[in-house]
Amino acid sequence: MPLQYFTDESLKSISDTFWIVNIGKADAELRKEFASNFSIPTKVPAGGRAPIVYRRSFFSDRNDSRSSSFGIVLQPIVDIAEMARIKYFSTTLEVSMEYSILRSDAKATSNDSKQFEMLYEGKDKYVVKTDDSGYVVSKGAQTSDGIKYSIWFDRDMQNGQFTPHQEMKIIHINLLNANIKKCNVTIINGWSVSADKSGEDRIFVNRMVRTIIVSNDSASIIIPIDFDRLEQETTINAYLLKPKETFIYLNKVKVPCDFKRENYIVKFEERYLASLKKGTSLNEIVLKNYFVDLKELFSKISYGNSKTKAFGNHFLLDLSACSNHEIQEIKRMLHNDENLKHLDFVLHDNTYSHCDNTVIIYNLQNFDLNNEQLRLINKLGFKLATTTLAPSYKQYNFLYESKIADGDFFEAYNKLNELLPAFQVSFNIYGMLGFDTMKE
Repeated sequence: MPLQYFTDESLKSISDTFWIVNIGKADAELRKEFASNFSIPTKVPAGGRAPIVYRRSFFSDRNDSRSSSFGIVLQPIVDIAEMARIKYFSTTLEVSMEYSILRSDAKATSNDSKQFEMLYEGKDKYVVKTDDSGYVVSKGAQTSDGIKYSIWFDRDMQNGQFTPHQEMKIIHINLLNANIKKCNVTIINGWSVSADKSGEDRIFVNRMVRTIIVSNDSASIIIPIDFDRLEQETTINAYLLKPKETFIYLNKVKVPCDFKRENYIVKFEERYLASLKKGTSLNEIVLKNYFVDLKELFSKISYGNSKTKAFGNHFLLDLSACSNHEIQEIKRMLHNDENLKHLDFVLHDNTYSHCDNTVIIYNLQNFDLNNEQLRLINKLGFKLATTTLAPSYKQYNFLYESKIADGDFFEAYNKLNELLPAFQVSFNIYGMLGFDTMKE
């Protein structure tokens, strides 16, 4: 049946009649096994015929008291396929009814009623095109200026089946440290710049798009695009980075991070803590037995102890006032100190959240790391510690070659993210700690 649509009517009735013919000399008794919206005769007279009538109604107003969930077309276009099954002794007869119906707000945009449009996703339109006989040949979503996106369907003229194809996908860029409406968005199409837009709230990309650059007067970010890995509509979180600004990857997003602060959480081996003479405060004993001695060697360090009991014996060490030479010497000493478990980098001053030198790698599609990937991971300074089998994937836990999580660790960690684009790469984050007054 050709495409069905409303024409300023509150009720759209669709009907068709099929005839069943009896060429025998006796009446044929029919038994209805299944029939949705079909009226089936119970008898066909000898030498005669009887009608099988299909009838179904659709309402244009979803609030119409006569309607039900089956009588409203909510989508731009709905494909209907219904069937009746009839028994005559041991013989089964099936009758089918197939057609498409448009939502009630569809408007013909051509004089010959071969193209219809409906409002779609608020400000776009859904387009349906038909052939001269009124059968659908193409359908899909597009913007008001004609950009086709989402999945379009074109009918194969050979077999009558619809073939899906995708020309465009939508990207929303959510800047976490700038207003994108005040930024320039440049789309790199292969080796050429295909568009330079300002303040776009959504960006359409095709298979040729390799990169999107978002920038303002002082910072920018380069976002690589893999069309096949994008959802039909994807939100990408991003930060703008100033020239030479250091960063870390969090969920594949480059997040600004200042490694020059040189603030660390010091964690000691349990055997060292157990060897100290217990007093009124283990923390105070550690401060006196360890950090006072360290400060005699390096007078510019600052330190403090945790006042958050739930996080145990944690100590803050601030090296930011030291010279580069002193910082390297302190790190060398601490790395070689068998009493020190690890030195965790403080990610945020306000919360004192921090990370150690452990890196976690996994893939939700259950991909395994191959030998070449393991070799390159080892080359970056990470050694496999353990593997964990989750219900749907394998998790790899690596330790960095140094017990100190500092700028060198994060440079290697960033390279690891870039080496393994198909894997989730993260590190252990701990927080939140509060600290007593720092001792200068």
